[in-house]
Amino acid sequence: MRIAIFFLLVIAISSCKKDDVQTPESTPTPPGEIFPNFVNSDPKSEFFIEAEYNGKKICLSTQNSSIDTFSNVYYYYPATGQDQLNLIRENKERSAQMQIYIGQSMMLFTKLPYSVPNDHLVFCEFTQFQFYDEGSRHGTENGPNDNYTYQASTNTGMKMTVTSFVDNILEGSFEGTLRTNTGRTMEVKNGSFRIRLYIKTGDY
Repeated sequence: MRIAIFFLLVIAISSCKKDDVQTPESTPTPPGEIFPNFVNSDPKSEFFIEAEYNGKKICLSTQNSSIDTFSNVYYYYPATGQDQLNLIRENKERSAQMQIYIGQSMMLFTKLPYSVPNDHLVFCEFTQFQFYDEGSRHGTENGPNDNYTYQASTNTGMKMTVTSFVDNILEGSFEGTLRTNTGRTMEVKNGSFRIRLYIKTGDY
């Protein structure tokens, strides 16, 4: 009898209509809080990196310090094969930063305009772009969960042209698509730069 009553209770409980579980709806992020919409552009100064990022025009004119050779330097040392240009700027409020690294360009001797990609690339000749959401910059950079580094090279979706290199001042343009490791994308249009470089050759 006890067994029969037990099974009847199980049947009764299982046959009761269960209330639907309500999953709370996620609230969309307001457009103004999505990077780079909230980034404040610097006034355009003598030296800068500027572009439209997902439709938002941003000028980055601030250096990391008053004398910052790493952010504005051309390392050229043929004896070791080193040939790298660093162009780095951020905005004054430090919410965004762009880093451009030009490799194996032989810029001191190259006829301009110089464009990458091109049909005659040498080994390791490319330009790397890294656009940072500085407010979200934490965890392991370039790890699988890195959602703040928008990056690509001229081998993977970016284009760059250097138009002038006079009195150590490098000028040019760039465009293309940057991506984070989590799949976020950044369309870059009408990019331009003008940076005075420190030239480092030989032993330093």
